[in-house]
Amino acid sequence: MKFDVGDIIEYSYLWAREAAKGEESGRKYRPTCMVFKTKEDPAKLFLFPITSQEPKDGRPYKVIPQLECKRAKLKYPSYIILDEFNEDRSDMMFDVGDTKPRGSISPSYLAEVSQGIMDHAAKVRPTSVRRTAV
Repeated sequence: MKFDVGDIIEYSYLWAREAAKGEESGRKYRPTCMVFKTKEDPAKLFLFPITSQEPKDGRPYKVIPQLECKRAKLKYPSYIILDEFNEDRSDMMFDVGDTKPRGSISPSYLAEVSQGIMDHAAKVRPTSVRRTAV
């Protein structure tokens, strides 16, 4: 499967709290934003969850603007979580709901999201959940 940075895909996202309990797959397909790839291994993906529930307990997140939600076929309001992500491989992904992205976010908003992730990572390392042999 080929996904581009900024694509929103339906993905069975595995939350860190679920992985800590021994779960191996997400409980449902949810919109997930593919934010980063590595130059060394373009098949390695970093997937950040999107939720329609406003995050509580001080979790870092970014509100996805209404225009971006429309572009990505998301409910408004939606939020992208910045403090955890799934690592997966596009050549070994089994937890994808559809092989075609549902939409994407603009490069300018993607830059805001990336900066938010970097700002948070400068304080606390985001939690990574490895899904395949990455």
